[in-house]
Amino acid sequence: MASQLDTGQDGNTLGEAINMRFTVTAVCSPCNHHQILDLESLQETFGPDMRLRRVALRLRCSKCGRRDCGIIVQPVTRPN
Repeated sequence: MASQLDTGQDGNTLGEAINMRFTVTAVCSPCNHHQILDLESLQETFGPDMRLRRVALRLRCSKCGRRDCGIIVQPVTRPN
C-alpha cells in the first residue's frame, strides 16, 4: 500500500493519517506558532473518518487565541 497524501477533493482522514504515520502540524497564520497535533486524541474526539481539512477549521492557536490556522501534513521520513 502506498503511503501518499490523498490528492482528491476531500483529502485524508484522521484514521488514514494515523495508519500512514503522518505528522500533522498546526500553524497559526497571524503569530506563526507551530504545534504538532495529537492525532490519536483527535480521532477519539471526532472519529477516524474526520477529514484533516475539517480539523483545520476547528483549530484555535494556543498562543494568540486566533482561529486562522492551517495544517502541514508530513510523511514519516525516518527509517524504521
